[in-house]
Amino acid sequence: MLAIEQELLSDKLIPELDALWHGYYASTPAHTDIPPYDFNWPMFLQLQANDALLVLTARENGELVGTALYIVMEHLHHRGFRIAVCDTLAVSKDHRGKGIGKALLRASEDALKSHEVKLMINGYRTCYNTKPVFEDVGMQVWEHSYMKRIS
Repeated sequence: MLAIEQELLSDKLIPELDALWHGYYASTPAHTDIPPYDFNWPMFLQLQANDALLVLTARENGELVGTALYIVMEHLHHRGFRIAVCDTLAVSKDHRGKGIGKALLRASEDALKSHEVKLMINGYRTCYNTKPVFEDVGMQVWEHSYMKRIS
């Protein structure tokens, strides 16, 4: 049975998230030519203390199988307009294709509404070479991002 809940970062949840995200990262082409994950947990905890972090978890029989993490803030160009930017949306490799990502996105939308968020933003890395789930839950492409390594 899948359970999706909003959780607070804790000494129990942080290692679970860390393991899930490292496994997710290693199982995708996203890690190519990018340094390994090294999460700044004190910064995430500070965001949480400032009510600027939303963490949703997907658990199957108590096991963490997916997560969505959003940074919530007032838009810097439009005062009074709250936005949420997805930091991480991840489903463990063994649980992909079961609708967990879509369920996390729908639950995130509902939770963000209670935080008076007006716009939720999710990115997608083109290296995945798959169809993103975002349009399936009513999201639209508004912008494209371009990146260039400058090291």
